[in-house]
Formats: sequence, structure tokens, C-alpha cells
Amino acid sequence: MTLTRRAFIATGVTLGVAAALGQMPKPARTHRDRWYQFGTLVDLTLENQDPAHAAEVSARLSAALQRMNDDWHPWKPGMMGDINRALGTGQPIRVDDDVRRMIGQIRRLYRSSGGAFNPTIGRMIGAWGFHGAPDAGWTPLGDAAIAALRDTRPTPDDLFLDGDRLGSRNLAAALDLGGYAKGFALNRARELLREAGIERALINAGGDLAVLGDAGGRPWRVAVRHPQRPGAVAWLAVSGDEAVATSGDYERFHQYAGRRYAHIIDPRSARPVSNMASATVVHPDAAFADAAATALIVAGPSRWREVAKAMGAETAMVIDESGRLDMTAAMHSRAHPLAA
Repeated sequence: MTLTRRAFIATGVTLGVAAALGQMPKPARTHRDRWYQFGTLVDLTLENQDPAHAAEVSARLSAALQRMNDDWHPWKPGMMGDINRALGTGQPIRVDDDVRRMIGQIRRLYRSSGGAFNPTIGRMIGAWGFHGAPDAGWTPLGDAAIAALRDTRPTPDDLFLDGDRLGSRNLAAALDLGGYAKGFALNRARELLREAGIERALINAGGDLAVLGDAGGRPWRVAVRHPQRPGAVAWLAVSGDEAVATSGDYERFHQYAGRRYAHIIDPRSARPVSNMASATVVHPDAAFADAAATALIVAGPSRWREVAKAMGAETAMVIDESGRLDMTAAMHSRAHPLAA
């Protein structure tokens, strides 16, 4: 289904997941907490919990997510930095169970997406200036530098596991999990909450979110933001074990000579994507939703449906740079309009 912006607003189709919208009338003992991790604000809501237990669970969850944030940062000191240095030398490095699980899923997602999801292009992302603080003197790469990056062609199939050791056959491979790590962390967060006896929760990491159960007998209401201007235009109802992820060009980008250069790099061209504003995916697996949303942005307006079908992303939608919406039937059935 393809819609104009006017038709979109009339039918209430969503545009990109933002922070959780005010929930339905909240039951007693709702616990809310907020902290900063993964480069964004993380919001936690726990329903129907003893306050002392909720505070303890929240503190444990924040500490666990902070460890993941420290470990998986692609360029700061930590586990992922150590891995990338080892990959660049061709010497295998010992990794833990989480990383081994990641590598297996990353490889499957890379293949099912036809290469649109490729988190081994960390060096490309760094070369475009998206590792570190924004540079006021930033300029885009020239054609020769882009061609050299493109010709390195790193992929997850270059990675190999030998027992508990990870290595690469391509020294240009470097992991940047920006389109995957938050989803993986949200999955782990739900596991920790279940282990603590939590049955109703929402955890939102900068618009990528996962839920457990419902909000006091009703679905969680998740606000949806417009990728090209401030404000929410619709909401989704999510419940059970569901996750929502959005990838877009509206939060991290460079501006040069009146042109926006998005932080999402197309691994096929080694250039920032330029014709998609956002993509949203709903799925039980938050890591899958995160990766699939990134893949749909890279696939672009002409190929996103093909990639979504190949990956199994049934509930998905995109908006291109002109503001045109396209979505699956499953996503269309989930959207609820807000007043214009």
C-alpha cells in the first residue's frame, strides 16, 4: 500500500516509533525510571510492582545494560574495540557467549536481507565521521576514497568462530552494532525482568522498545513520531512479547552545502543512504526488529518490500525522502491516528 501524506494522516498510518505515549489509566504501583545509555535516554515502566522490589530490579537492569553499553561500543575502549583491533590483524580473539550468539544471528540476518544489513562496515561508518563527536569542519568523502572503501567489501561471512575465538578472513571487517545492539540489549532486558518475576513492563531505548504483558489490562500505547518534523502522528498498540524498532536519518547526520548525509551507510556503495527517511518494524525479537529496520532503510523505496519479505518482517513500513508512505498490510492494521 502506497499513500500520500494526506492519505496517511487520514488513515492514521505510522511514521516512526518515538517514546512511549502516555499509557491508559495506570494501575496502582506503577514504577518509572530513566537513565542514559546506548547514546540515548532509556525509560523503564514496571506495572503492579512493590515499590522496593521495582527499585531494586530497575537498578539491576540499569547496571546490566551499562555493562553491555561499555562492552559493545565500537570505538571506545572495551570489548568491542578489542575485537575490532583483533579483526584488523587477522588474529582470532576469545569472545563470550553473547558475542557468539550475536555473530550467528548477524550472519543469518545479513544473508536473509541480501546484504542490506551488514554490521561489519564499521570502518566505512568511521571514515564518514560517525565515530566520535560531531566535527564542525566535516566534509564528505571524495569519490576515490569512497571507491576504496567500497572495494574492501567486508561481510559477516568473512567472520569465523573457532570454538570461543572469533576471527576474520577480511582485515577490513570491523563490527559496528548501531543497527542491532539496542535490540539485542532489549531482548536481554526482558529476560532479566522475567527472571525477577516482572510480568508487565515497557523498556524504551530512544524509540526502540520492548514490552512484557500489558499496561493494566490494556495494550501499551507507543507514540509514533514524524521523521521529517517534530511531533507524533499516530500510535501503535503493543502487548505480550513484542518489540518495535525504527531506523531513520533524522537524529544522526552531517550537513554540508545544504545536503544531509545520514549515519546509515549503504554497504554496497559505501555512501550514506539518501532516499529514505525512516523504517519501522514490529516483531517479537527486538534484535531482529532493529536489524530489519536498518535493512529496509538501506534497501530503499524500490526494494524494501522484497527485503522485508525475504527477512520475514511482516509488520513493517517505510517513508521515503519525499514523505511517501509504504507499508505492509499487517502494519496498516496496527496503526491508530492522532488528531492533526
